[in-house]
Amino acid sequence: MSAEEVAFYRRHGAVVLRNVISDRELSLLRSGIAEVLERPSERANGGKFFEDFNRWPDVEPLEAFVRKTRLARIGSCLMGSSTAQLYHDHILVKESGTSSMTPRHQDLPYYDVEGEQFVSFWIPTEPVDEATCLEVVSGTHLGPWYMPRTFKTLEAKWFPEGSLPDCPVEGGSILRWSLNPGDAIAFHFLAVHGAPGVLTTASRRPVYSLRLMGGDCVYAPRPWVPSPDLGPLLAAPRTTITPLSPPRIPGSPLVGPLFPILYTTPVDVTRYPILGSPSRLAGLIARLRADYLSTGACVLPAFLTPVALSSALAEVRGALASVFFCRNGHNVFSVVIPLYPPPTLGIIAYARR
Repeated sequence: MSAEEVAFYRRHGAVVLRNVISDRELSLLRSGIAEVLERPSERANGGKFFEDFNRWPDVEPLEAFVRKTRLARIGSCLMGSSTAQLYHDHILVKESGTSSMTPRHQDLPYYDVEGEQFVSFWIPTEPVDEATCLEVVSGTHLGPWYMPRTFKTLEAKWFPEGSLPDCPVEGGSILRWSLNPGDAIAFHFLAVHGAPGVLTTASRRPVYSLRLMGGDCVYAPRPWVPSPDLGPLLAAPRTTITPLSPPRIPGSPLVGPLFPILYTTPVDVTRYPILGSPSRLAGLIARLRADYLSTGACVLPAFLTPVALSSALAEVRGALASVFFCRNGHNVFSVVIPLYPPPTLGIIAYARR
């Protein structure tokens, strides 16, 4: 993904991503959504606007998508986090002729997590025109929190009435796009968003939503039942989720098989801000370029994390029997990777003379 897309997301709280879902992945999502509609969970809401939550553990096509999608790596970049961890998935299907709108709201006040590094992916499996697309109010991911209410009766079931301001029902700079299968919208958990009914299309609007957390996310228990309530899932036996999930600890990251880490960047981002602010990244690039132009080399000590180093060394050692010398002189750069000391991997780039 481009630096411009990352900057747009961080400024507006949402961005459209084109052609990020492959045809094979779309097939998995369509199969998975069809299975969920045939076999809804006890968490599902039926009717013309169907919803179900956290079905990836027991719907094989959805698990296959979650485990392999590159959206985890994209989410890591958007969040500025060295990791991307699954919070939950969400299936939303609006039938043709559904007049009811999804009212404007923020997702984070309904949840039992806190932090700043969050991203949701809204993935339609069929074409969506701009008139029926999800809409996001630009800049609202910066706060404040608004009162979460039930969609049908507008009750304040989570926070006490009057403790948070009400979400503005109109106005603001609206972001929405026409989408084709393979496209997705990424938006922050705190971004105000809503969706119109489906009156202008001849068929239903099936959407798969993937909710990811970054490294600063922690468990924040509420004195009420959050939505979705993942507590029963932690105690119920599943096909791939065991009932032995560790307890959630307030103020600590969520761990266990229900919250897998889907992506970890191999780069030590505390030393090299490749996922940080554009200005810090630009400063790093300028320093490396200056070193390279003045000396013919630039050094990046401890560039990779210890976990990535161990993985890389195992792969290299497994390929040592196939190593051969290449005497061609067309290389512009070479990379020196010491296989043994020092214990953390450094990279030296230098020009061939």
